[in-house]
Amino acid sequence: MSAARLAGVTSGERMDCAVSGSIYALCRLRPQLAEQHVDTVVLVGNLAAGWAMVAIIWLDGGLHSVHSMGLNLLLLCVGVMFLWSLRRALVFSGVLYLCYTIPVFFSGYRGDSVEAVVANQLFMVSTILIVVVAQRQRYRIKKDQFWADKERRLLQAELDTFSRARDGRVTGGYAVV
Repeated sequence: MSAARLAGVTSGERMDCAVSGSIYALCRLRPQLAEQHVDTVVLVGNLAAGWAMVAIIWLDGGLHSVHSMGLNLLLLCVGVMFLWSLRRALVFSGVLYLCYTIPVFFSGYRGDSVEAVVANQLFMVSTILIVVVAQRQRYRIKKDQFWADKERRLLQAELDTFSRARDGRVTGGYAVV
């Protein structure tokens, strides 16, 4: 491995260690703040992991690297493990995809395996679409469940009040039957 590539890998590892250490320190020293902003903490942690994978991809050959499948797995795992709004899912996926593809414009693509590049790009885009659509669907279902549960609790409380009034245990605004 050349000195430039080694320097890139070690600086990426240092960045990941710094982000991970900062998140750990935040959670240990200010747990209330970490709880209040847990989605942001999780987003930053996963972006750091994604950026490390992107660095490995670019150091190993760019768009036709076999390590791009690791980035797809990260996207799938995040999609399964975390319940994010559509905007947060799009931000996460979009930032990782831009970090993955933008270096092409700066370095210029001079590879001879165009099929591998196209296949990796299509696989990455389809993974992002599947993850974002699935997260949107899960988010909508959970939101509907939350409101239905809230309505059920309100109706149950009202039913309990009517039941107590009927039994004569509540006086006041209700007529005892």
